[in-house]
Amino acid sequence: MVVLALVLVGVLAGLLWQAWTVRTQGFNIGNGVIIPDETEDWIGADAHFGIITGVIGLAAGLLAWRWRAVRGPAMVAALAVGGVLGSLIAAWVGHLTGGGNHIVVANTNVVKQLPLSVRMNGLFLVQAIAALAVYLVAALASASDDLGVSRSGSGGGVPAPTPGSAGAEYRPDDPRRHGYRPSGAQQGDLAPQ
Repeated sequence: MVVLALVLVGVLAGLLWQAWTVRTQGFNIGNGVIIPDETEDWIGADAHFGIITGVIGLAAGLLAWRWRAVRGPAMVAALAVGGVLGSLIAAWVGHLTGGGNHIVVANTNVVKQLPLSVRMNGLFLVQAIAALAVYLVAALASASDDLGVSRSGSGGGVPAPTPGSAGAEYRPDDPRRHGYRPSGAQQGDLAPQ
């Protein structure tokens, strides 16, 4: 379900990417070889893609952590796979809807508008890495060993601590907070050695 959600968000990310990104032109140097004009627009397409997928990854990691019932290794795998697939889908949708072509303007060597594409392949990992980083930080910061997964509804939960056990809560006015035990030897009662 997480993978499918990230793929669907990838479609929206691709549309946002193509709407936000300025297209660049290229130069035909012969034999069908076209060199993109290395301007800010050319670099900006990759930067915009990285920003969009990075923000989606951060949000996905946070939302996945908030979904307590399914925390664990399966969620980590879903975030990794969904993040990569979502980025690939975003690039594909942006390329298909971004327009552009490789047609050379008549009597020049200029290609007016190149198709939108991701040139830095490492950007396909940004979404997955961002999601996993948020999820890992949240797991490391979790106070409970079970990552806060609630098992009370499943019937197989951990029994509640009994009064007097190590896990029982103490009230602020409970004398046991200050080391007093109603029965047995106290620390001050021990024989000197």
